[in-house]
Amino acid sequence: MPSRPLPQATTSRLRNAANNASSATTTAKRDSFAAELERGSSHSVIRPRSSPTRAITDPQLSTAKRQQRTHTLNTTLSQASLERKLAAAEATRLQLETRLRERDTTIERLEADRRLLAEREQEEREEKERISKEREEEKVGGRAIPAITAPLMQASLSARQRQTNTSAPCALR
Repeated sequence: MPSRPLPQATTSRLRNAANNASSATTTAKRDSFAAELERGSSHSVIRPRSSPTRAITDPQLSTAKRQQRTHTLNTTLSQASLERKLAAAEATRLQLETRLRERDTTIERLEADRRLLAEREQEEREEKERISKEREEEKVGGRAIPAITAPLMQASLSARQRQTNTSAPCALR
């Protein structure tokens, strides 16, 4: 059988199908290049004069862009890290200042207590000295002071009674 030529309509259909497939890949390329342009990397694309739809990327420019992005990322990360460290240091400083204020307050309170106790001890010493001087005067003058001696005598009697009460059960055993 001799080969028969294809009708004109079939040939045109095949051509249209091939053009549609080619335009689909071209559309995909255009979309990716459009996305690249939208990202702002239009400087790294060179369009040759012979084919306006086809783009070629310059490797030196794309490498420079990549390095610039890497540097920007590293700078941002290191800045964020330093800001976190600064925040932590400030929080630590505030805690230490609070603790220092608390300790200063405690020290002031303890010093006030110490001064109060020292004053009381001094007053007690002065009172004992005054009582001992009065007793000396009483012995020397031969007179008795009932207001001071009566409570002292009662206290010594009650202490002796307690001693005898506590020692009595021990003697029975």
